[in-house]
Amino acid sequence: MNVLLDTCAILFLSLDDPSVTAHTHEILEEAEAVFVSPISGAELACLEEKGSIELPKHWRVWLQDAIERNGWVVIPIALAIVEEAWSLPGTFHADPTDRILT
Repeated sequence: MNVLLDTCAILFLSLDDPSVTAHTHEILEEAEAVFVSPISGAELACLEEKGSIELPKHWRVWLQDAIERNGWVVIPIALAIVEEAWSLPGTFHADPTDRILT
């Protein structure tokens, strides 16, 4: 099984948040690959700029460190992914970043 982390998961996992359950850690350890999206970089930048989060390092350095330390794989965003995100049936996330991550 592969796993795609959203931005909150990246934050909670990398900051050793106690709300991350043992079951979650188990799933990640058993995953064939754990992916992150460049969209999470944009979200982290916005959150830090607004003062919603405070990271111990600049968001760019912090995210790169987290990716390398955990062995996560960054999935490139291609036009096909954006096209597919806006071709999903029914009503999906209103937030464009969440649509892409879905």
